[in-house]
Amino acid sequence: MKRFIVMTMFLLLSLCRYPGTAPAAGPFGPPEPFTEAKGGIHTAIGYTYKKDCYENGVERIFTQNIFYSELGRGFARYFELYGRFGIADLEVGNVTRISDELQTSEDFNDNWQFTGTLGVKGYYPLSEIFGVGAFLQGTYSFGDYRDDVRGTFNGVAFTSEYYIENPWDVNAGIALQAHVTSGIKVYTGAYLYHSEAKISLLPYIPESTLKNETRIGGFAGFNIPIGRGFQLNLESQFAKRVSAGMAIVLVH
Repeated sequence: MKRFIVMTMFLLLSLCRYPGTAPAAGPFGPPEPFTEAKGGIHTAIGYTYKKDCYENGVERIFTQNIFYSELGRGFARYFELYGRFGIADLEVGNVTRISDELQTSEDFNDNWQFTGTLGVKGYYPLSEIFGVGAFLQGTYSFGDYRDDVRGTFNGVAFTSEYYIENPWDVNAGIALQAHVTSGIKVYTGAYLYHSEAKISLLPYIPESTLKNETRIGGFAGFNIPIGRGFQLNLESQFAKRVSAGMAIVLVH
């Protein structure tokens, strides 16, 4: 069993390094709520490495580092509502060739903006070991990302400010969970998601909307009790690129 756990950890953490198939907005967590009883509360701090592909004629790869705190409350047995508040940076690759006439000489980078997430999940135990759950989760960025970029338009050099406004996404999915041993939970599932952001590079690009290329993805993770009410959650999500995250959870 120890060998199985170590191999599982290695597999999930390795997904952070190699492109696979896509990402999402943040960890979904195990299908079974952290707080089993009505009125139970959990808090958490976490980190997510998020990668996603957007397009509106040209594919652009969004990469973010997201740090967040979380508060969740059980409102019925096996049902939980949670919220997150965090900060996220943004890097956008493949902005160098916007059209035949318009090209830039560098990628887009901007520092931290505030983000918020709301989610709800429910769980149904099939046996003492297995169970199935579903969730709905949405994330919104409260600020606009911007960066000065240099390039050429019809061969003439220019410098302008590139805007990416209020990225957001919504996710819904189902998952199967297994209690392995010593309170450890292993889970895997599939999700549907939609994400958008508005971009502009005035006066060369009027405001337009970027949308994610892939509509469905998969995820896998495990949750490990580490003592004194604390739990460690590790998770990877994949669709056209791979995202991964971890969180330290305290059940009160």
